[in-house]
Amino acid sequence: MTSEKAWIVAADIGYGHQRAVYPLKHLAEDKIISVGSTEAATNAEKKLWKRTLGTFKIIEMIKTEKIRRETSPVI
Repeated sequence: MTSEKAWIVAADIGYGHQRAVYPLKHLAEDKIISVGSTEAATNAEKKLWKRTLGTFKIIEMIKTEKIRRETSPVI
């Protein structure tokens, strides 16, 4: 096993992104850095992340609904 360490970062946007980095936890320098929920973020950064995340979720809902409509059988 290697003793090299890395910054392991995950975006806190749900959908399993946090879960996906856990197999790399042993490589983490200190801990897994969770973008969007870290205590190191300023209030302005947290506010920006919240707005960005909201926009991302809206776009994902629109895309999902469009795919659902395009793949649904015509009745």
